[in-house]
Amino acid sequence: MVMKEQVEALRQQQMIKTGLYTRYLLLRYSLAIFFFANLNWALANIVSGSWSAILPIILVIAAIPAAYEQMTLYSAPSRHLTYTKNYFKLQMFMQIISGAICLSSFFKTLFPLFTTHWQTRATLGVLLVIGMGIILLNLRRIAEIERNVDPFYQKFQHMYSTD
Repeated sequence: MVMKEQVEALRQQQMIKTGLYTRYLLLRYSLAIFFFANLNWALANIVSGSWSAILPIILVIAAIPAAYEQMTLYSAPSRHLTYTKNYFKLQMFMQIISGAICLSSFFKTLFPLFTTHWQTRATLGVLLVIGMGIILLNLRRIAEIERNVDPFYQKFQHMYSTD
């Protein structure tokens, strides 16, 4: 009987740990999307021999501490996501700069593999705006997590306070 209770207690602990880890799901997937988008952008610039490859490389390197922070959240949940928040702020800054460059004559410098047609610039502009929306959503989620008012935590609290 004691063994069964221990197994149930371990299962309950695992459910709690997994439940708390799901509150970071949006952040993890967004981080992965931006990491691979920046990696792709860096490789394209490296292949074309452009010096502007340094910008996406900086973003790829900046994503590493944020990714590590996300990995450690399973074993040690935290409300303070310093690296992740700073990464998304840096990514937002780069999105804004890239958007401004889309409208300027420096477009070909930052995006050497793209044509300078207005359709290309408009498509890239739309992608940058979508990226900014994702970043804003992530920054809002981080603020909610810091205050423990995010929907996942509220659901989690409700689930375990009624037992």
